[in-house]
Amino acid sequence: MAGNDGNGFARIKTALAATTLLLVTSGGILPAAATPASKAPLAKSALPAPDSLALRIAQRYGADSFSHVKSVHWAFNVLYKGKKIQREWTWFPKEDSVLYSGEDAKGVRLKAAYSRRNAFSMGAENVAAIDKSFINDQYWLLFPLHLSWDKDLKLEVSPGQKPGEAYHLTVMYPSTGGYTPGDAYDLFVDSTATIKRWIFRKGNSPQPTNEAFWSPPARFGGLEISLEHPGPSKDFKLWFSDVKVTVYPS
Repeated sequence: MAGNDGNGFARIKTALAATTLLLVTSGGILPAAATPASKAPLAKSALPAPDSLALRIAQRYGADSFSHVKSVHWAFNVLYKGKKIQREWTWFPKEDSVLYSGEDAKGVRLKAAYSRRNAFSMGAENVAAIDKSFINDQYWLLFPLHLSWDKDLKLEVSPGQKPGEAYHLTVMYPSTGGYTPGDAYDLFVDSTATIKRWIFRKGNSPQPTNEAFWSPPARFGGLEISLEHPGPSKDFKLWFSDVKVTVYPS
């Protein structure tokens, strides 16, 4: 699945804009207690406004704490029809710089470091393909936060479809900008705005491109991250390992 980065994260509202747990901090850890607004069940009397539900989901996964994050490190793992892919990333959000360890388009192992704000860096050989993978993997990791970062989203709310699903939030991206403009995501959440599963529809196709479940989130430096995303069949499984979040001293 390729994510849409909202024109290179220029739209992110914070100080910057598809499992082994390890929390590493730098000088401090964010308070463990979440704000009451991000944890309280949503009202069941009527469907919430789309913008309100999107913000609640973002807050549930730590959007209000993201300005304290110095770096996020993770290994992105996919098992698809017996083939495994692994890519390792470290992202420094305020600088919007990236460290990568994995393979290039030809399967050759490599390491790379680049700045997403530097045109010269982004123009280097292999960086465009690497950055496209970065956006894909980072969207899987932090998609709920993009609900408060990304602009010009079209949002719709309807009732959930399966037991345990309170609401269905459809997220449609603009037809221009990013690596894959016009994509759509269907998020199915419970009454606490926790994502239970999602469907990705490339180019807002009426047919699903990919579907995956979301495991209960685990806490890393104030962020809540779902580490496992099994598919409805055994042919697909996506998960994160070696997750580390460092924060600035409080």
